[in-house]
Amino acid sequence: MFKLSRNLKIFSVLFILYTIGFRYFLSLSITNHNHVMLWATAIIYGVTIFITAFVLGKSEDINIGVIYLGFKYHLMTYVIFNVIALLLHSLGFVSQYEDFSHFLLLLVAWGIGLLIHFLFSQLSSKNAIKGVPKEDIFE
Repeated sequence: MFKLSRNLKIFSVLFILYTIGFRYFLSLSITNHNHVMLWATAIIYGVTIFITAFVLGKSEDINIGVIYLGFKYHLMTYVIFNVIALLLHSLGFVSQYEDFSHFLLLLVAWGIGLLIHFLFSQLSSKNAIKGVPKEDIFE
């Protein structure tokens, strides 16, 4: 298990709020067949998450420990998004056009991407000491 840094906690809380808003507007735009609103919501959501993670991630300490910092943010994003989506599906707060199988497909596909990210982060950590490449330390 890994420790949640202060910035990762802040990111997680903001991501919960972003995701609830995104899921609301996503369902609304799907129900109303409003493709412009759907794309605008998705783009705004993605850009907002990227900027938030970039700013908070860049201000993290260099000491990132055993688990790669980018993977920690990716893992928290995966867990929070899918828990919220699962809750909204189970409570019926989604569009009638959102099928549960689409949620499961996203869960599996994103999970495979997360696993690949984890494997790459583990491989890259073997060539680093506390996140700093060995070449930079022993020059």
